[in-house]
This record gives sequence, structure tokens and C-alpha cells, in this order.
Amino acid sequence: MRTRTLIVMVVVLAVLVSMVFAQPPKMAPRGAGGMPGCMCMGWGQEIARQLNLTPQQIQQLKDLHQNFMNATKDARDQIKVLIGELATLWADENSTPDQIRAKVDEIDVLKHQMRNAAIDAMIQARTILTPDQRAKMREMIKKSPHIGMGWMCPMGQCMEDGKRGGMAPGPR
Repeated sequence: MRTRTLIVMVVVLAVLVSMVFAQPPKMAPRGAGGMPGCMCMGWGQEIARQLNLTPQQIQQLKDLHQNFMNATKDARDQIKVLIGELATLWADENSTPDQIRAKVDEIDVLKHQMRNAAIDAMIQARTILTPDQRAKMREMIKKSPHIGMGWMCPMGQCMEDGKRGGMAPGPR
């Protein structure tokens, strides 16, 4: 009986750990012009102010972010399903390590697709900024490298349409 209880506790712990690591990060409040901002990457008001973004640029970046969210909706939805399936595998004492690894691989493929979509969006975002703004952004990134990371939350953190999403471009 003790062995069975211990096994159940280990499985529950494994499921909880996988769920914690699968959760998207908390997001910072909306910044400039209502643009969303990831906690660690924020496109917030201060960055928009430092870059002296025009209302048109802010709108273009908001539109770009929305296009990214629309384009990656299916992948995000599928990741949610696969994470649930992974939790089920962890909870099933008959699942094999190969089944668990295969499910993680499926999730990784989708996250890779999202990362590539984010890179494409980041490249587009650079075209919205003026040459002076791009130069200023490069200097900001040199001082705080996290600013240029995960502009569109490419690693799958944008799991809830429009509610969780970063807006910190990474021109380099």
C-alpha cells in the first residue's frame, strides 16, 4: 500500500511540475496605446517614449501583433490540447517514456513553428521603425538584452488570444 501511495504521489508531482513549466508567464499591464507587453520584454510606454513612436507606428505594431496572434491561433490551440494529453500520459502509470517523449516532440514542433512566425513578425516590425529608431533600439538592447527577446512570445507563451502577448521588437 505504501509503494502504491508513493507511486501515485510521484505521478501527481510529475503532472504538476509539467503543468507549471507549461504555463505562460504573467504579463505586464498594457503599455503604449494599449499595446500588450510581456513582463520581461515589455514594449511599454517607456520604450515607445524612448523611441518616439508615432501613433501610426503604434497602430502598425498593434496590427502586426494581432496578425501574429491570428496566424498562430491554431498552433496555440493545438499546444493546449497536447499539453493536456501530456498530463494524461504522466498520470497513466502504463504510459511509456517513448510515449511521453513523442508527445513532448509534438509540442516542440508547434513551438518551433510559432518561433519562426515570430521571427518573421520581428523582421516586419523592424521595417516599421525608422533608421534612427532601429539604431536607438539596438542601443537599448545592448544595455538590456532581454528587451529584444521573444517579441511575439514565440515559445508558446501567447496561449490566450490577445491576453498574453509580448510587444518588444528585437531589431539588430
